[in-house]
Amino acid sequence: MTAGNAILVIAIFTGLALIGAIFFVMFKVRQISREFFGTSSLIEGLKRQEALEDDTPKSVSGMTRVELPRIEKDFPEFHWPEWKQRCENQLKGYLEALEHRDLSYLGKVSVSLKDQARLKIEEMEEKEIREEFDAIHVHQTEISRYDKNPGKCRIRIQSSVEYLHTLRTPDRKKNVEREKEQHRFNMELVYIQDITKIRDGETAIGVSCPHCGAPIAGLGDRVCPYCGGAVEPVNVRVWELHRIEEV
Repeated sequence: MTAGNAILVIAIFTGLALIGAIFFVMFKVRQISREFFGTSSLIEGLKRQEALEDDTPKSVSGMTRVELPRIEKDFPEFHWPEWKQRCENQLKGYLEALEHRDLSYLGKVSVSLKDQARLKIEEMEEKEIREEFDAIHVHQTEISRYDKNPGKCRIRIQSSVEYLHTLRTPDRKKNVEREKEQHRFNMELVYIQDITKIRDGETAIGVSCPHCGAPIAGLGDRVCPYCGGAVEPVNVRVWELHRIEEV
């Protein structure tokens, strides 16, 4: 066999080996695709997976059963079902405020949350971005953490949210036209002083018994220590939703 023939034979065997390797890889890809996605087409399988993710709600950190008893022990008046609904409503209002660039959609919220929404709107306007949130649906809302520190108590809440999202940018190539999306949001409830219960210049509230006029030393006292009459306590602290952020 001449040198030329030897080189030709080697080239043929190398080509056959390469073709065999390609077919083997394609076979393994189809096999893996069928195993994970139920179809031999990897591209079709990835599309199915993407569609499945769009329909699958995000999981949340659910510590409600653990944290709620601690909260209720410290704050017997705290009513979780009511706050759960309020947080979900304010989350929807926050998204609608971003869409319409109108803070009135927030309703009655904390100054902190209103400032957060205002800054977000200003950022969107600067970048010439518009977002639309349609068919907003909250799948699940849970308490994720409760922190009690001197001077401040904080409840972290997490919600799983679905909506149809439209994103419009100056660069049309980056536009997203009305796609179903699943997201997870953190919200933060903070126990703060209610300034509406304190008159200008005061740092504390003096309470007098409505029956005998004697001063009530403790803001939480429900009975006058002098005459024994019932006293309605003044609550100078309230829970407020301070932050909403996507995670």
